[in-house]
Amino acid sequence: MTVLFSTSIHANESAKPLIDTPILSGGVLTNGYVHARAISDVLNTLPNFAVSIDPVADSGPRTQMLLSGAREFCICDMESYFAQEGLFDFARPDRGPSGLRLIMSAYSDFKLGLAIAKDSNAKSLTDLRGKRIPWIRGANQLNATMTAFLRFAGLNWEEVQKLTYPGYDEAMIGFARKQIDAIVISANLPKFTNLEKGRRPFFLADFNSSQKIAWRRMKSFAPYLQPVSSGNWMGVTHPYPLLLTTSSQKDETVYHLTKTISENLETITEILPNAEGWHTSWQNFKWVIPFHSGAVQYFQEIGIWSDQAQAHQDALIRRQNILIKAFADFKSKNPDPKTFQVEWQKFRELQLNSLAER
Repeated sequence: MTVLFSTSIHANESAKPLIDTPILSGGVLTNGYVHARAISDVLNTLPNFAVSIDPVADSGPRTQMLLSGAREFCICDMESYFAQEGLFDFARPDRGPSGLRLIMSAYSDFKLGLAIAKDSNAKSLTDLRGKRIPWIRGANQLNATMTAFLRFAGLNWEEVQKLTYPGYDEAMIGFARKQIDAIVISANLPKFTNLEKGRRPFFLADFNSSQKIAWRRMKSFAPYLQPVSSGNWMGVTHPYPLLLTTSSQKDETVYHLTKTISENLETITEILPNAEGWHTSWQNFKWVIPFHSGAVQYFQEIGIWSDQAQAHQDALIRRQNILIKAFADFKSKNPDPKTFQVEWQKFRELQLNSLAER
């Protein structure tokens, strides 16, 4: 990677505290790692920063390292939402819901869609009933996305043929060999191009934002998803990567990090043009993970934090606290380890339903 440095870097040499820490990221072939490197390359030209990138390929362990305090910051993905909610790998006795905090997030041309084989005779999402759908072992984010897509169609896993694959690449091969009828795909990655060049014709399911009821069903399961258009097709998206920490991180440290990234974003984009998605004007203050109070301090300082944003923030933190307490209450009942996850999900839903009724 060629690193270009600008003489316009903003830095206050007396700024405190000195941030000297490894920052977690995805594996070296991920977009998260590329963003982490671009940001760290610029931060490390400043006298008050000494950061390194610690790539960890598996998103679950990476997020757990942040939560355990082994690392203070993470440029992470949507596994963080599952960590906040106590879902999937975080629905275990030694984990559970957590007090994650968002510092900033990046928005780009990242798009998710569902490729449906034309020879499946399905004409739309609602025709997937009875079709062969892949479940990827250990791939929480992919499986959650597929579940959300089924919800959009008014379906669940009991209404399709669920075929388990050991990995996404194997599922892609399965699609090409006509073993399955649909597969989640990112419209921006080489795998999508390879799929287009393959011998099995497909179409992309339309997640048109005008389908209010369908979107309500999908967002009830995956509230982090948002509609995104690409020409005549409408898919879904979510911010990625996410710069995260925990609620215990010092306000001064997070404020300093938020301010420095924001004021040096022009230089960061000289290294990585699509890093412009970190701009403060792109931050979604009504998303699903609360911001750290140190980041909020900076957003207030530059005049972009509103009363509505604060009300949403307060509601998210209250929700986090209810889930964390609910998990502790559930564990105190000494649930059967064999049915722990299933029973926790039921208990969790009851607590959230109670919250919604208040």
